[in-house]
Amino acid sequence: MSLFVWILRSLRTGFWALPAAMTLGAAVLAVVMISLDAEFGSALKSSATQPFLVTAESAGRILSVIAGSMITVTSLVFSTTLIALTLAATNIGPRLVERFMEDRVTQISLGVFVATFVYSLLVLRAVKGGEASPFIPHLAVNLALLMAILSFGWLIFFIYRISGSLQTDKVVAQTGADFVCAIEDFASQGGGVADHAARGEFSDADTASWSHSTEIVADMSGYIRLINHSALYEFAAEHDMCIEMLLRPGHFVLPTTPLVRLHSRDGELSQEAAKVIVQNVVVGETRTDAQDVEFLINMVVEVAARALSSGVNDFYSAIACIDHLCHGLSVVLQKGMPPNLFYDGGEQSRIRLALRPNAFGNLADTAFNPIRQFGATNVPVSLRLLESLTLLCPCARSEEDRAVLAKHAKLVREAALEGAKQEADRDDIRRRYVACEEALCAS
Repeated sequence: MSLFVWILRSLRTGFWALPAAMTLGAAVLAVVMISLDAEFGSALKSSATQPFLVTAESAGRILSVIAGSMITVTSLVFSTTLIALTLAATNIGPRLVERFMEDRVTQISLGVFVATFVYSLLVLRAVKGGEASPFIPHLAVNLALLMAILSFGWLIFFIYRISGSLQTDKVVAQTGADFVCAIEDFASQGGGVADHAARGEFSDADTASWSHSTEIVADMSGYIRLINHSALYEFAAEHDMCIEMLLRPGHFVLPTTPLVRLHSRDGELSQEAAKVIVQNVVVGETRTDAQDVEFLINMVVEVAARALSSGVNDFYSAIACIDHLCHGLSVVLQKGMPPNLFYDGGEQSRIRLALRPNAFGNLADTAFNPIRQFGATNVPVSLRLLESLTLLCPCARSEEDRAVLAKHAKLVREAALEGAKQEADRDDIRRRYVACEEALCAS
């Protein structure tokens, strides 16, 4: 993912970008409608248009009422929604509440109300009464009435949408869908960066042809949000060097943390070159799902952990989280992990960019370990974990992946047997574990 694409994505998901664009469009529309009224307003006065004509006094009142009602509705609806979100955060977690602010319906709702408010104010400013030089923008006033009616229609839809989107099942389903999309993007990570790409370990043999190595530290503290693969690869190829990333998106860094190890021939590294490299590694205060797929796993796991807490005790939501995690991990197993070594197209085909690799085992640990630990005494959750591992077995292509599934199946069995109080439950756990072993052998 390039830095430009990441900026566009941030603008698209940002809470204020779309409402600001809609408000600006409303301001332009107000100017256009007032100009049309000034140009063709007198020609529109006929018996057919008489019902739509208004006096200066009534136009001012109509626009004032619309503007006042829109700003009141905006403040009331969003303050009430934030209260509902605060209460819902107990079950779904505060990080998922932030994703509500990225929802397009929420952004459009704010944009519709504010845009109608701004449009009405600008048209109201153009209304002039009196007998000397009156100006009544009939077209603009009638359009304001239409926008107000549509705004209240959208308000009804927004309330309906919010009441449904705050349900735990829908939140889990939406987060699971985002997780699967992020997994698919993750599997295709690195596409188009270089002509030759592979997956493997960056060893000492790969650095033998380079005479100097220099470490570059981060310029600020925070989480790595994005690495601009294309820019780093092009920079390394242009300056005949190899850039080795020591960390990956999601890791926390300090200003003294080594971020990049630069392998070159002459050992000279200008401050400008170091600055360019660091600028292509975006660091921020919070984690994002742009290249950090483990962050989305943590969000789904957080819902499951809250559902399994004694205060909530909603094992059904935890089971739904396990199902969506299973779906995402199956995509990883089918598509494989993304490449982390990028070669140039020269005769010697040198590595120009080496990313810190991730592994399926890390993703499985992030997904299954917390749920197993929180649900050790919950038999239905333990059974669903074993069933999910069984479903993943046919997707495993390598011995390493099968070993990961076997490890987690064994851990779930041991924790579940220790937490189960009745022999019948223990028998169910053993049967599920045997089914998982058979699926592993068959794969």
